[in-house]
Amino acid sequence: LFPINVIHHGDSVHAESPFLAFDTTPSGDLIRQCFFRSPFLFVKMGLFGSVAIFMELHSQLLKQEKRAGFKEGIIIKKKDKLSTQDLLQCEVRKSNVLIQKSRFDLTLQQQKILLFLIAQLKPTTKDFQTYTFSIRDFCTICGMEVDSGRNYKMIKNQIKEIADKSVWLDLPDREVLVRIIEKPTLIKESGCVEIRFDKDMLPFLLQLKSNYTRYELVYILRFGSKYSLRLYEYIKSVHYNELEKYKQYVPLDDLKRILGAETYSTYKDLSRRVLSPAVNEINLYSDKLVSITPIKQANTVTGIEITIDTKEISERSRLGSEAEHFLFGE
Repeated sequence: LFPINVIHHGDSVHAESPFLAFDTTPSGDLIRQCFFRSPFLFVKMGLFGSVAIFMELHSQLLKQEKRAGFKEGIIIKKKDKLSTQDLLQCEVRKSNVLIQKSRFDLTLQQQKILLFLIAQLKPTTKDFQTYTFSIRDFCTICGMEVDSGRNYKMIKNQIKEIADKSVWLDLPDREVLVRIIEKPTLIKESGCVEIRFDKDMLPFLLQLKSNYTRYELVYILRFGSKYSLRLYEYIKSVHYNELEKYKQYVPLDDLKRILGAETYSTYKDLSRRVLSPAVNEINLYSDKLVSITPIKQANTVTGIEITIDTKEISERSRLGSEAEHFLFGE
């Protein structure tokens, strides 16, 4: 057998040998890309010889997946940390009900952990699976040192708090309280966590056909305020045509509920402590440009008008590079 180095992450598998490398789905039913590690080998062995090697590698990968184990002659190497490419490919998809019609109390770190979990879901699957992640991954997502024992314990506590919390969903005919995740399990030897979403979350995260929002995870990773994240999700949910500038009016009470900022009784405090910092962070770190104008009735602010625009492609590319340096120091 040819030795194979296999790296698992999310919904993809990367396999390498001394001859070639390719990316495939875990079941091996889709080859995403394949390249020969040495053009000389391709010329030396010819087309048929090269294809034979590829078929052998692919066959071994399928057998390895079925056995889900470690057999002699095949070297399996678990990926131990996130890469920049992993994060750039992470995309969050969630129903607008979770963005516009929900009430929950999660810290910034808890929201980032939850969004990272959502980004691992296959949107076309019919049911939730149990996903396994390393504590290192969560530390990276939260911008924390991955080798700190204190941070390791903190991430465990954050996951516990997420498991203990629920979300109120305001549906057309009723309000529903749903749990977010169920029975997270810590594997002591590997430092990994097994997590599964609660089945009640299924209609809001899987097989979404309409009334949902999608965005790249990388744009929210540098946010330092939980309000920045929730405002960003809201503007993404209402900015349907990203090629055009858009204005959206939001009543003040609705805005406070969406942001989880009901404790701010005056617009002055809301603007200073919530809206201004959130707008600044969104304009600095995300793919959007936003501005806010208070709307008054009889000298009282009753709502705001949000102006939303999308940054140029070159600017979004620069932000991706900056996020890479922020997370990995590269």
